[in-house]
Parts: sequence; C-alpha cells; structure tokens
Amino acid sequence: MKVLLTASEAVPYAKTGGLADVAGSLADALSHAGLDVMLVMPLYKGIMEDFSPLPVANPVANPVEIKVGDVLEQAEFHSLRRDSGAQVVFVGNSGFFERNELYATSLGEYPDNDQRFVFFSKAVFEAAKAVGFSPDVVHCNDWQSALVPVYMKTSYRWDFPSAISVLTIHNLGYQGHFPPESMPVTGLPSEFYTPGVMEFYGKVNFLKAGLLFADTVTTVSEQYSKEIMMPEFGFGLDGVLREQVGVVSGITNGIDQTYWDPSTDSHLPATFSNAEPGGKDICRTGLLEEVSFDQGPAPVAGMVGRLSGQKGFDILISALPRLFEHGFRLVVLGTGDDEIQDSLLSLEEKYPRNLHLRLDFDEPFAHLIYAGSDLFIMPSRYEPCGLAQMISMRYATPPVVHATGGLVDTVTDATGPDSTGFLFNEYTPEALSECIWRAVTAMDDKAGWEALKERCMARDFSWSRSARKYIDLYNEVKKGVRG
Repeated sequence: MKVLLTASEAVPYAKTGGLADVAGSLADALSHAGLDVMLVMPLYKGIMEDFSPLPVANPVANPVEIKVGDVLEQAEFHSLRRDSGAQVVFVGNSGFFERNELYATSLGEYPDNDQRFVFFSKAVFEAAKAVGFSPDVVHCNDWQSALVPVYMKTSYRWDFPSAISVLTIHNLGYQGHFPPESMPVTGLPSEFYTPGVMEFYGKVNFLKAGLLFADTVTTVSEQYSKEIMMPEFGFGLDGVLREQVGVVSGITNGIDQTYWDPSTDSHLPATFSNAEPGGKDICRTGLLEEVSFDQGPAPVAGMVGRLSGQKGFDILISALPRLFEHGFRLVVLGTGDDEIQDSLLSLEEKYPRNLHLRLDFDEPFAHLIYAGSDLFIMPSRYEPCGLAQMISMRYATPPVVHATGGLVDTVTDATGPDSTGFLFNEYTPEALSECIWRAVTAMDDKAGWEALKERCMARDFSWSRSARKYIDLYNEVKKGVRG
C-alpha cells in the first residue's frame, strides 16, 4: 500500500506542536510496517538553515507553476530518504516559506496564509507526480492541508482517481478561517461559498471543507472524537461532524519510545527502568538542585508545554497558593500567553521555595522534569490527545489530569488496580486541588506507589500500535466498510 502523508510540519524538520510529532513518527511507523510512504511538507527557511544541504541539494524535478487565485506561483521539489525508508518531499517557494516562523509572528497570523496553503495543497499533487508516486491513500492533517480532499474530488480528480482521502483533526480549535475574498484564491467554484460547504459565519473555512470532502475523518484520540460532536468542544463545527455518521473515528497518538526512554536517556544524571529503578531518585535530586529547591520529601510536580488557557492554567493558578502553603512544589517549563506568564512570575516571586518557572524551551531540562518529578500536572480544559502525560508515565511520573480527550484514553485513575494516574472531572480549582492531594496522599503508601510507577512505565504507547490502527482504517475505507 502506498500512502501519501501530508502535513504543514513534521519532526525533526519543523515544529510548533504535536502535529509535527505525529507526522514524523507516523511516517516512520507506517514505513516500518511495510508500507510505501511519501511525506510532503513545505520547505521552510529553518529547514534550509538547519538541515542544509540535504533538502535543497536533492531536486527531484523541474519547477512547476501552480495557480493561486490569478497568480502563477513556482513550486520546487526536493527530496530525502529517512532512515525508516520513508521518502520526504519538500515543497519550496521562497515567497511563501522562507520566513522566520511557520504560521504567524508575535503580531498575528501571516495575512497570506490562505494563499500559502492553497499553494501547498495543490503542490501536494504536483509533488507526487514529480516523483512518480501514485498513492492508494492520501492522509492529510489539520486545516493547512484540509483542501487536499476537496481538490481530489474537483480540479485534481483525475490525478489519483482510485485513492481514498483521510483527514486527521489534531485540534479543532484551529480551522483556517479567512475572509470571503479568499474564496477566489482557492480556485474552487464560487457556489462552494455556502453554509453547506465552505462558508462559516461569514468566512471561508478550510477545515470545514475538508471534513465534508474527505472519505474518512480521524481525531487523535477516541474520547476527543466523541467530544467534538458536542457544542462545548465543537468550535461551531459540531453540527457538521454529527452529520458525518460513521465517518469520524479516533486513533490515539503514540510517542517515540526510543527517544523517550529513561533507560538510555543521555539528558539524565542517571538512567533507570523497572528492572533497575534507583536512577529515578538521582534524577529527583538533580531536579531539585537545578531549581534550587530544598532536598526533602515534600512532593515536587512538573509541567512541560505551552502556557495557554487550553492547558488549564486558569484553575491551576487559582489553586496554587493554597497548595504552596501546604508544602507542594511545582516546576514549570514553557512559554505562551503573556497574562499566564505574568501570573506565574508573580507567584514565583511570592513563593520562591515552591515554584520554579523557566520561560523557555529547554530540551534537556524537559527530560529532567519528566524524570525527576514525583507527579506530572496536566489540567487541560480540553486535550485532543496530549503527549506529555504519556511521556511522564514512561518516566515513572504518575500524571494528574483533567478527564478530557486523550487524557481519558491514556490515564487510568488510581481508584482501580490497573491505575496509572489521577483524574478529576469537574473543571474547577477545587477539583484540581483535591485530585493533587489525593495523589500526594497515595505517595504515603510506599509499596503501592512503587507499583503505580511500575505500571506507568510498563504502558505501551509505541507508534507501531497506532500505525496498525491507521492501516486497518485505510483498508476498511478502501473496501468501503466505513467512511
């Protein structure tokens, strides 16, 4: 089976979030499973700077012209082969992709994002033709490539006539909204600008179009595929999704268990495993030294990720003062919303022995937080999948999570014998505090706590498991069983 996987970012070449982890890891996992995989993504400025000369030194075809609105834009194609065997084809265009950021600056989104990703979506077809790749499956991701299924059934319908299209939603909160003037840019019929197709509250909605035209739609966890059918999590598209009966399903992401492996992790002061667990205590000592906390039994928790409202910082910030007054300690790594950063900085100034905030992305420090913390805190308001909770379990750090999305699918509450963490249902500071203290109290049972950590480390979050589910889905859709 030949799979054309397309995404606007993929590790290790370009990343702003979990989409990149999924695209890069899934390409490798599908290739390892024996599929012929081609990943298509933009050739960003950072790729040329950090990975040169590989992508730019391997042109695979002559440039082609692609119509964006009334303008002809030139697409260049460069290729490399990953260790897994998957081929990567980069789409180059200096005007669209040679920029410092992928989608936006501190001033906001690039105003020509509609043109950039119309161009990219059309270039996906040209890239496949350039290298002679005729896919059985075209797997798209998020709004940036959501027009690909639309073009597969309209202007490019003769290019892959037997291929099926899959569209994965990584976060429904990002849909690709543009003004009505963007409709001619797409090159699609003007009659598509209706509430039944691409119009969405007076705007053009790329993701909505993809949901309607894709042969099947997936989300990045089973629970999230159910939640987006509800107004609370549907961001205005819940009605559209409810109409797609039998088309929408959830496949929970995996993590790279070779990279996230405490038994071999070179970023840690000591490695550890279920067979040899002693290194975790050394990592805890190292973390406390790194953040200048007192060595001692008082619990220390970690957080790694974006400082955004979605991640539950509103209820966390309300809960922290009382938690700190009872000895709780927290280490936070990440950047994000100024208001959240300012609130955390104020708390750090008031409670320097309880809160350490590092406004950065420091990869070695992230590993130390996962390995050295007693608990991992993830109180997300909503979470399509989440990777951090899986990583923390891999490092024997039980997570405290809000019962939503992929957190429900991956964490089993400590009320049962198969527990791997602690969940709270009501999205309030009080419910979060109660859950944290429930976890802290559980630490008093030394034997029970060690067994909990062992169960966490034993969980299988490998991408090979997720890839097999995608392959089964591809086959079902090809046979007409679903979608």
